[in-house]
Amino acid sequence: MSNKGDTSLSTTNILNRSYDPGLDVIVVETIGADGVLKNPATEETLQAVLSAQGGSVYNYIQSATDATYKYYGYASSTGWKFKRKTLSTGVWEVSSGSGDFDTNWADKNNKIYLYV
Repeated sequence: MSNKGDTSLSTTNILNRSYDPGLDVIVVETIGADGVLKNPATEETLQAVLSAQGGSVYNYIQSATDATYKYYGYASSTGWKFKRKTLSTGVWEVSSGSGDFDTNWADKNNKIYLYV
């Protein structure tokens, strides 16, 4: 297939080739005028944007489920963030703070959570 003006594929064929069943999304890739694939969503770009806004990136670490909640734990260079979903109602809450992730994760049931 050439860079410009190639219409040998139908719209349906193009969409089918672009579908990612693992993510259940249509994947869109940006190709520059030079024909090179562009990926503006890099870790460096994200870090630069967040730093400019005074934020930090939280990386997913682990999850756990008990009789009442499904917990998700995230950590960054500045602290931790826990999200929990009430299993019976689907309500989300979040708690965050500074300090060691593992120590705080072990005590996640006793944190103060706010509704999202």
